[in-house]
Amino acid sequence: AEGAGADAGAAVSAAVGAAAAAPVASAATAAAGKEEEAADGATAAAGEEEAAVHGGDIAADAAAPSAAGTADAAAGPSDGVALESMVEAICWPSWWDRFFNIQHGRDITVVMARLKGIGVRDLDVRPQLLSLAAVLRRSVGPDRPAVLELDLSENDLTDTGGAGLLRRLTEVASGHPAGLKVRILKLFKNRLGDASCEQLARFIALQGEAVDEIHLSHNCVGQRGLVALLTALALHPSGTYPRQAATGACPCWVRLEHNEIEDVEGLLAALQQPPTKLRFCLAPRGRDGGCTAYHCSAVPASGGGGTAAHVHLFCVREQSADHAAAREQPAKLAREYASIAASGWKRLDSDGWRCSGSGRDKLEKVHGECREVVLRVDEEHGAGLDLEVDAYGFLVSSIEDVPGQPGLRPGDVILEIDGVRLWGGLEEEVLNAAFGSRFAGGAHLRVAPLEAIRCRALGQPLGLPSGRLKGCCMPLIDGLREDLAILGGRCGAKVELSEADGDVLIRGTPMAQRWAAEELQSLLGFYFPERCTSTSASSSARAALLPEWRGEPDELCSCADGGPEGGAAPAAAASSAAACASAVP
Repeated sequence: AEGAGADAGAAVSAAVGAAAAAPVASAATAAAGKEEEAADGATAAAGEEEAAVHGGDIAADAAAPSAAGTADAAAGPSDGVALESMVEAICWPSWWDRFFNIQHGRDITVVMARLKGIGVRDLDVRPQLLSLAAVLRRSVGPDRPAVLELDLSENDLTDTGGAGLLRRLTEVASGHPAGLKVRILKLFKNRLGDASCEQLARFIALQGEAVDEIHLSHNCVGQRGLVALLTALALHPSGTYPRQAATGACPCWVRLEHNEIEDVEGLLAALQQPPTKLRFCLAPRGRDGGCTAYHCSAVPASGGGGTAAHVHLFCVREQSADHAAAREQPAKLAREYASIAASGWKRLDSDGWRCSGSGRDKLEKVHGECREVVLRVDEEHGAGLDLEVDAYGFLVSSIEDVPGQPGLRPGDVILEIDGVRLWGGLEEEVLNAAFGSRFAGGAHLRVAPLEAIRCRALGQPLGLPSGRLKGCCMPLIDGLREDLAILGGRCGAKVELSEADGDVLIRGTPMAQRWAAEELQSLLGFYFPERCTSTSASSSARAALLPEWRGEPDELCSCADGGPEGGAAPAAAASSAAACASAVP
């Protein structure tokens, strides 16, 4: 029994290991990113001097996120709770951790999030940020400042997802006690628009230190997005821009080419006027190398009167005219966003973004035959039940008139009592102990007609909002399918992802189904870190996470190993079942 239990415990470890080892690479993606990477190549080369200064503070060894401490939680706070509060309950490793690289320096820790070209969608934003917050808690001391370099370029983020990302990133940054500074932000080649730029402007205003680089080329940004972003840089509350670098005053490096910005010249001219008084440099390139992200060779800046620019605007005049939006008056836009900046960007505080679902969202639910009844116990006559041992729990043979059991019928099988599972091919002694541990008047029984669930596949809900599964990036889905197959092989069952029903289907004997269902919880928490925040602790929310048997009888789900005709269950289930008999669910 102990050896079998060890094999069971290794199932998720093997599955997680397989997922962590799965490479995520795409030649097409690499080719698609050459345009901006080539343009930035000169910037990186010219910046070696300052990079060397930064390098003195960064250790050469990269510390991978810790892989210890996986837990299972079926319910948690709703989406209305801030992310930094949610991460209190979500601090174990997740599938997204592979994309975070940690470098510990002498006085600061650099977190590099490399999520370029993996097919990230809007619904992936929330689990990514939860994972980032968890990585900070696990791998960065609360007294160590941290710097974030976030690369989400060449993905499938829309304006809604981008706005949500940048809004929630503020909460993650404020949740780190010693402070988290975003240094580099790469979001080029997505589908971001003006709403994303407005939330980015709000983020810039709230971050006391400067953002070094902002890459937003090849998106759908319009006039409002440009004005909002540049206004935030020019009117920063702390006057952070230009930042002070090793080579002197250095403007923020912003890439906004190939968007849908009409009348760039008119907008820049309007922003140069009071009250914004934007100073910009178009980052010319020449034989001497020109401007880079670490150095500005054009002093004085345009409209600067001898003062360094707030921002570098490399190739900003190159816009995609094919998708140009309606033109607005530059002077009016400049005044509008200057007024918003003066109010502390409070107009953007309302959280209208809800990409990833909340406790109010309808959860995917497997429809089955299970129901809940309340047990009656009389002091003289007891429960008045005649029960038989079955692979699915206690089969009700007959019910006495006193005390009577409303809602319970002969032929029903008692699957759980107050959350303690009785199904799974348990031996009679263990089954009696489990049932007796919660036997009392008022206990909640989960029951179903035996003939409706016998030899059926078991559906385990994912506990995610409707549509979440279909909105995942494909590398995550592929890794999950592979790990489910590994888990099923360890548990003696066939475990598959059912995207249509939003659950995991487990086909095997009752003992194998129970084993796989218990191990599955940790694996789902690994792939979906937001899973424990998608529901509240209400009884209806917990019911949505309970497994259900469904479909037609399946020969893979035969009870031969542990049914009423088959005698006792295999000894491999003994240790797990005995623990269940005394443990609070």
